[in-house]
Amino acid sequence: MPVVAHGIYTYADRFSPFVYDVIANHQRYHPIIFSCGVGVHTVYRQFSVYAPNALDNRGLPTDPKGFRRITRQIGKLFSALGIRQWVLRQLRRRGENSFTEAAHKEQVQLFHAHFGPSAVTFLPLCRQLNLPLIVAFYGYDVTSLPLQDADYRKNLQDVLAYTSFSLAMSHDMRERLIELGCPEHKVVIHHTSVDVNKFAYRVVRENPEPVRILTICNYVEKKGLPYLIQALALVKKHSPRVELRIVGRPHEENNIVREVDRLIRDLSLDDTVVQAGYVPFETLPDEFANADIFALPSVTAADGDQEGIPTVLLEAQACGLPVVSTWHAGIPDAVLDNETGFLVPERDVTQLADRLLQLIKDSRLRERMGRCGRNYVEQEFNIVRQIERLENIYDSISRV
Repeated sequence: MPVVAHGIYTYADRFSPFVYDVIANHQRYHPIIFSCGVGVHTVYRQFSVYAPNALDNRGLPTDPKGFRRITRQIGKLFSALGIRQWVLRQLRRRGENSFTEAAHKEQVQLFHAHFGPSAVTFLPLCRQLNLPLIVAFYGYDVTSLPLQDADYRKNLQDVLAYTSFSLAMSHDMRERLIELGCPEHKVVIHHTSVDVNKFAYRVVRENPEPVRILTICNYVEKKGLPYLIQALALVKKHSPRVELRIVGRPHEENNIVREVDRLIRDLSLDDTVVQAGYVPFETLPDEFANADIFALPSVTAADGDQEGIPTVLLEAQACGLPVVSTWHAGIPDAVLDNETGFLVPERDVTQLADRLLQLIKDSRLRERMGRCGRNYVEQEFNIVRQIERLENIYDSISRV
């Protein structure tokens, strides 16, 4: 079975389920992991993992708070001593040697980098070993990061010139990659995927009391949480028996946390909005099962940051939830307006409220859109189908 090395950044306390699902569901290729991260999450321990700079492999704490605290303190110490760049060079040199040995040992035939920065990191290795390179882009790595980091944008040009294929999550991302300099024939649209077996279709509640709107997201600008809170205030004037549950509130405050709290207070929504912290990935189906509508009014952030395709929109639809989102980045590829949900312009609080009210008042509409959403995800975003398509792309490279 041919070996594909997946290049990622791993951490002890978090992982990206949409990346993990790709690695874990290969059928005709054997995956191994190359990581420049400073920790390795336990979900990856089932694979051969090469992470020469992972401190948690050397007996240091791997609990989230303790591990992050130690790595930050080490970084600050190196900076104070003026040796941070020297240490980084040594780590990079050691990593390159370790990865080269591992690639020979495992007989790697193809390299699949996840996110642009990972591709930049592993490009020298691929060049050295003449390995074909595929890069999967996910959002910020083609929107805000090229605007903010000139070095990254320059290095990205080298990646796009070398890569066999660049995988775009959506049509919008495809155009952005071409604008960044990727030749058109190298850009392939390959959607993120969902294991639909983990997200069961739930029965629609006909007359729920209250109607539960759910959103699951980080408290960052591009998720549009303040607009959802403002829309909820308009909704409540016409439908007082409604509840919004927000999953993902961080432990530490940030500007979005403070703005959300202020809006809830100023708009007298304390008894209407429930803010929950992070929940384990395996409990997400329960969150969807207890909801009636899913909302994610994503926006373009001030620094240019945008979504790719938020996986949570696919998971919600897989569970049969109608969704309300925005005409933003790759979301129109994931949500069919007037079929699996509604799309509204970014930051349009009035239209957002109107579409939520339309779903709140019509259980048959919720059921129809929910069934369409489930069918759409099964057809276009099913992990089995997407892995088959991905491995066909791998095959096309090996035949060249």
